[in-house]
Amino acid sequence: AVVADGHGGSTASRHCAQRLPELIFAQKSPSMDESLRSAWARCVEEYLEVENGVGAVCAAIYIDLDVQRGVALHCGDCRVVGLDSNGFVLFDTSDHRLDDPLEVEALLNRGGELYEGRVRAGNWLVAVPRALGCNTWRTNGIVPVADLTPFDTNSLSALIIASDGFFDAFSSQDAALYLHALRLFRPLLDTNDLAATLATRAANLYSTDDISVAVVLL
Repeated sequence: AVVADGHGGSTASRHCAQRLPELIFAQKSPSMDESLRSAWARCVEEYLEVENGVGAVCAAIYIDLDVQRGVALHCGDCRVVGLDSNGFVLFDTSDHRLDDPLEVEALLNRGGELYEGRVRAGNWLVAVPRALGCNTWRTNGIVPVADLTPFDTNSLSALIIASDGFFDAFSSQDAALYLHALRLFRPLLDTNDLAATLATRAANLYSTDDISVAVVLL
């Protein structure tokens, strides 16, 4: 499952959403971590051929139910939240944001420049220090470096993968409890309906950013 949020257009987010699952399935490595890393690296290489100055942040999960293990990949401020059967968060991924002093320090060490709280990249002002982007973004310190977060699936009941627009309205724990309540009181909703209901609720809570949500039930 993949969620990608475009910055400056939809080209990069569509590239992530279409190509990353295909590239993951094409990997031959028995290691889930290595498969995700290799797939992401190839996804980045392919996008570098596009010189249109737009980018995307991304989160993806890869699960092997036979070994009851999964790995979350995240680059930028999309987030993965895993919750148990009582609606409590068992893990969530960290956001790569400019309100994190370590991310800002790393950006400046790469030669990046901040202007009015954003990263200056040519004619663009970008809200995140890490993202999939074209060469203009990379030469200005915005890097497509993803982190991996491993997790066990045997204690999980569901996962939420969503863009920052969703988490502008919900904390990880609030989102987990809301999804738990939806499953409890509206048991006929499928994953698409659950994701749509979460997104609509975030919009109704006055989130003004783009909202993308995916739900995986275990």
